[in-house]
Amino acid sequence: MGDMPAARNNARADRQKTLDIRVIVGNPPYSVGQTSQNDDNQNLKYPTLDRSIEHTYAKRSTAKLKTSLYDSYIRAFRWASNRIGSSPDGGIIGFVSNGGWLDGNTA
Repeated sequence: MGDMPAARNNARADRQKTLDIRVIVGNPPYSVGQTSQNDDNQNLKYPTLDRSIEHTYAKRSTAKLKTSLYDSYIRAFRWASNRIGSSPDGGIIGFVSNGGWLDGNTA
């Protein structure tokens, strides 16, 4: 089982967590509302990351409906913030974004 892709990915992620990462650059995916494999980009479950969103972004949001805070795009921002925040010296996050979410009351 140690040769399965998921096991290799978990080992890579565990190694990465020990590194002092100070810059994260990316183009996060956007897939709000995808719920099944028949959709082009099904959202996966990330319980630890979703709790982090719940205790930060969702807690401070003025929106009535907060489901879009749990799409893969916002999860990428939260993951990067958590990862950089664990570095003693902080860091920089640079993502490609259209910025439309900045003015909405959900985010």
